[in-house]
Amino acid sequence: MPGTTDVQSRGARQSETECRALRAAPVARHWYGLRCCARALIRGGGTCAGGVSAAPTPTAAASHADSLSLPRLPPAAASCVIPWLAPYAFPSSHLAPLPPCCIPGTSAATTMGMTDALKFEDSNLAGVGGETDAALRKSAAESEESFTGAGAGPGLEVWRIEKFEPTRTDASEHGTFYSGDAYIVLHTYVVEETDALAWNLHFWLGKDSTQDERGASAFFTVAIDDMLNGAPVQYRETEGHESSAFMKLFPVMRTLEGGVASGFTKVEPESYTPRLLHVFKTVSVKVKQVPLSAASLNHGDAFILDGGLKLWQFNGSGCGPFERRRASEVFESIKEERDGEADDTVIDGDEVDGMDDFWAILGGKGDIAAEAPEGAHGSPPVDPDAVAGSGAKKLYKVSDSTGELGVELVAEGDAIDASAVTPDDVWLMLVGDGAAAFMYAGAKCSRSERFMMAAQQDKILEGAGADAWTPVTTCASGTSAKWNALFA
Repeated sequence: MPGTTDVQSRGARQSETECRALRAAPVARHWYGLRCCARALIRGGGTCAGGVSAAPTPTAAASHADSLSLPRLPPAAASCVIPWLAPYAFPSSHLAPLPPCCIPGTSAATTMGMTDALKFEDSNLAGVGGETDAALRKSAAESEESFTGAGAGPGLEVWRIEKFEPTRTDASEHGTFYSGDAYIVLHTYVVEETDALAWNLHFWLGKDSTQDERGASAFFTVAIDDMLNGAPVQYRETEGHESSAFMKLFPVMRTLEGGVASGFTKVEPESYTPRLLHVFKTVSVKVKQVPLSAASLNHGDAFILDGGLKLWQFNGSGCGPFERRRASEVFESIKEERDGEADDTVIDGDEVDGMDDFWAILGGKGDIAAEAPEGAHGSPPVDPDAVAGSGAKKLYKVSDSTGELGVELVAEGDAIDASAVTPDDVWLMLVGDGAAAFMYAGAKCSRSERFMMAAQQDKILEGAGADAWTPVTTCASGTSAKWNALFA
């Protein structure tokens, strides 16, 4: 890659003057450094801080940048994006394709192909965590435009990750999630006993979201946590396995295939791809896109067949009044999004037999099951706090002391002694016979370890023998009361 350097930056292209401005502004430099090094963790080659091995080549590194549509800066600009005193830096084996100025004493020729193992304590990330650093991290997070006012008052705020950037969504879109995307959801509420604000911070991962999107959602979740002084409790949510606390935030939750670009509003009759939506009740009502086939139907639930400018609502003969009502609300909202131009038909029970145009879109008539098959509603929503006191518990220490991510079983049983937990490590507790997980970053853990704890949860759960979709509640030192309750 002679003559150019790939970096993650905001905007289409930064001039040399703009890069010099970053050099002069501590908050901007700090934030930029955080984002670049987070990207190194997510996409970098070698053995990254999370223990994921991927030997890079210059060709592979270039493809990373190309796939993310990252701007390409001139060498003069690249040399001043992150000066030698950047607050966060990694050895060269972990920075591809970041500019060589991220690492003192290295050049473009040495930033590729190195695969030495990296431990957090071997990078200057391990030295962060003091009061000055904490204040600067908070200011850096607050400088993110889309986070302006986040958590300032009671309510719900949602951001979608788009090309490594958080984009705040309109309130009208709350509760709609796309399988190809990742989201951050901040719930701010008032504690009745004290009238103080408290926060629950969820990051939701669609089943088809990319590693970049998952890693970015983890990174920005930690950023919001910094901005709110470590007070939020963090929840990792995976599509189809959401916690009850997350489901309760939305009276109706839609899960649709594709990314945000495949939304409802724009309909071109000649090219619109029909979709079948399954409406059913869990903790709240869930609307899930299912295969366009008669085999997806059942008489226990409601369905919406969206043909673009022709809509059908099918209420199974055993569908309850609550689901019918909620399905009608979703049906009406889709009609409104079509500016009233869509024809609509409501079908009850066996009336469906005579609806030839309905069956034609589904590919032909078929038998309809009396009830939803096992698994059609996803996993029953789990309340982590409720299952924490039941079943066996397992305590694991999470470490990269060997250069690779390690998950070590320390104790197990119905009651575990809290003295086993040290303040300078990351910990995992499986509760309710593995039904839910809690993670804890001790008070002496660095920000890098907190980011690893969020970004590498798939690997951590795998190391503990848990399912990748297990609901995870993360407790930082500021919310340690929830963690301490596990030992009561």
